[in-house]
This record gives sequence, C-alpha cells and structure tokens, in this order.
Amino acid sequence: SKSSVIDPDRATLKLKFNTDSLGDICVDLKVEDKKVWSTFRCEKLVTKQLVQESMVDLNSRMTALDYQLREFKSLHKHVDIQQFLVPKARLTDISRVSSEV
Repeated sequence: SKSSVIDPDRATLKLKFNTDSLGDICVDLKVEDKKVWSTFRCEKLVTKQLVQESMVDLNSRMTALDYQLREFKSLHKHVDIQQFLVPKARLTDISRVSSEV
C-alpha cells in the first residue's frame, strides 16, 4: 500500500489561489534534499511584481528552515489548472463491456 505522507525532502506541489484582489496565482514547487525550485504564474502583472518583490523575504524564511531556494520565477501568465487535475467521473456514467472471442 502506498503511503499518503508527503516527504518534506522530496516533493512536487502545485497550488492554485484565486483571490479578488490578486487574481489567479498558480505555484509550482519542487523540493529535493532541502533544495527548492519555484515558479509563480500570476494572472495580473501587479501580482507578478508583488511576488518578485517578496523573493528576498521568501529566501530568508527558507534559509531559516534549512532549505535552499535554488530557483525563483515569477511570471505574468494565466495557467489552466484543470489540465493538472485527476479526471472525475460519476459511477452512473461508467458502463462495463465484456466480450469473448
């Protein structure tokens, strides 16, 4: 059985935030052996700039937690999060077909 516990030293996370004032923000984080790579995709240009201005603070907070920020990107780009979600289906919409030859 596969464990559902997240390994803090080896993980890939995709987070999406939808706020009225900042718009959509999609965050990709990759963690390997206390090293972090991050990409922030922001719907609004002002949000991209705010995220970029927060990089120094984020880096110092990561360092305090003994993590090293290896890459930090802030992009003005909308991302459709639906492409990353697991497909959903209702059980009533599924049918089983079996045949023998």
